[in-house]
Formats: sequence, structure tokens, C-alpha cells
Amino acid sequence: MTQKISFGRAFKLFWRNYVNFTGRSRRSEYWYMIIWHLIFMVPAIVIGVISIFLIIMGIVTEAEAMTAVGIVLLLLMIGYGLLYGIATFIPNLALQVRRFHDTDRTMFIPILASALGITFYIFVNTINLMDPNFENVSSWVLLSFM
Repeated sequence: MTQKISFGRAFKLFWRNYVNFTGRSRRSEYWYMIIWHLIFMVPAIVIGVISIFLIIMGIVTEAEAMTAVGIVLLLLMIGYGLLYGIATFIPNLALQVRRFHDTDRTMFIPILASALGITFYIFVNTINLMDPNFENVSSWVLLSFM
């Protein structure tokens, strides 16, 4: 019988195996890290909702200070989310690959999914820069195809 991974140990293993694409990860290690991601991201989401509320209330009541605070909070939330996403991208990919190894699958599927996600993100943003109002029919066709 395999050793079960505790909640705290899963967090340590996640950072210790930052670029370890070999070996295996148990189900508990994977799902405990999902819970850790939720713990780190829920406050950012709450701050994002509050900031959007402050921006809307500031615009409606014409309170520039409230709108400014909402914008600053929104920018902080976006910055935190970007930093967290960049910092955890590679270890998440490594954890997914190890989890696939544990289920006797290859690492091709998680790496392909990540590559397609990055390609799609770049593609959509490029179309958005070239045609920000989506006035060209070819933009709609390309986005529908993707």
C-alpha cells in the first residue's frame, strides 16, 4: 500500500518538485494542491468583486475617490493573479505530468493542452489587437474556428 500524502506535505512536494517531470504523483497530492490554489486565489477573487463593485458605485455616484480605489484594487488583484499564475505554471504542469504517469499515461496530453492554451491565448489577443471591435467578418470566422 502506498503512503498517503498529507495536506501540508503536498504543498512542500509541489515546490520541491518544481521541474520534476519524472516519477508519479498520487491523487491526494494532486487534489490537495488544487485546494491550496483555491486558498491562495479566493481572496484575490473576493477583492476583484469588491473592486468592480467600488468602480461601479463610484461611477454611479460620481465619487472619483471610490472609483480610483476600485481601480487600484482591481490592478492589484490582476497583478497578484498574474504573478501567482506565472510562478505556478511550471510546477502545475510537472504535477499534471506526474499524475498522468501514475495513471500509466504519457506526458504528451498535459504538455499538448498547455501548448494549445498558450497558442490560443496569443492568437485571440493578436486578433483583438488587429480588430478590437470585431468589425471584420474574418475575425469572427477565425475565432469560431479556434
